[in-house]
Amino acid sequence: MLSGQKIRGNNMTTQSAFIYSNEYLHYYFHDDHPFNQKRLSMTVDLLTSLHLLKEENIVPPR
Repeated sequence: MLSGQKIRGNNMTTQSAFIYSNEYLHYYFHDDHPFNQKRLSMTVDLLTSLHLLKEENIVPPR
């Protein structure tokens, strides 16, 4: 998510981005690797269903 956020006691702002593409769901490591496409899909679904992540705030990878 791109957002400016003021750090308490500081004039700095931070920006963050949620970098995601459905192409990530087609990337496979070996079976014992912790990266799991289902877990990734469920995380994105949860964030969007809780309105913590909006489609317009998802940035595709370069």
